[in-house]
Amino acid sequence: MKKVILVATVFLSALSISCSSDDDNGGQEQEQDPIIAKWFSFSEAEIVNGVVGTAVEDSDCEKKGTLEFKADGTYVSTPYIEDQGECIVDGITNGTWKNEGDGKYRFIFDSGNNVTPVEFKDNTLIITSSEVVNVYSK
Repeated sequence: MKKVILVATVFLSALSISCSSDDDNGGQEQEQDPIIAKWFSFSEAEIVNGVVGTAVEDSDCEKKGTLEFKADGTYVSTPYIEDQGECIVDGITNGTWKNEGDGKYRFIFDSGNNVTPVEFKDNTLIITSSEVVNVYSK
């Protein structure tokens, strides 16, 4: 009976040791990039001659617009506009993204390849291009 208990103890000890994390990052979890989420359009401010204008809050229709960044490095932009009293999707853009570090992200899509400053404040994403500052919320 003592042998059975000893064998069971050794087996369970070996099992618990062998079941430790098998990841490649030294046992430390990698933190998810903060851009990975579904963001909803909130406001926009134009930049004219390097000066940021007053932010204009999006309409209820425009707030349905989303910018979804996925963990696989892809994103989907789905803007909405009002057209003759209807709220409709205004084209969908698919692209890829990469965190370049130092608060800058590379966005690649059909007609462009931009490195753009990005800021995170609470549940807000701020993307600043040369022409406009877009604010999104979770």
